[in-house]
Amino acid sequence: MSNGVMGDSGSNQCGLVINMASPCHMEFEEGDFPNWNACPLNTVERRGYLDMVADSTKVFPYEFCIKKGGKWEGISLKEWAAYIESLGRVKI
Repeated sequence: MSNGVMGDSGSNQCGLVINMASPCHMEFEEGDFPNWNACPLNTVERRGYLDMVADSTKVFPYEFCIKKGGKWEGISLKEWAAYIESLGRVKI
């Protein structure tokens, strides 16, 4: 994330470390799914800050966009994470 804009780095960059290159520490075997709660950087101390960021960050997933006209302001990252979790493939 840079200047409030989050982008896909096309790699395994950690989303919590934004000021330098840092690969994700959540390694898993093919067929396994990432578990956000197992991330060593997802600490109790950071939880409040991460919740605030998830509430205030807007994402624009294609699945929820307005198909015909109108202004769309996206959904919160927290709402998007809940949707992904509801698919049963990943625990965020």
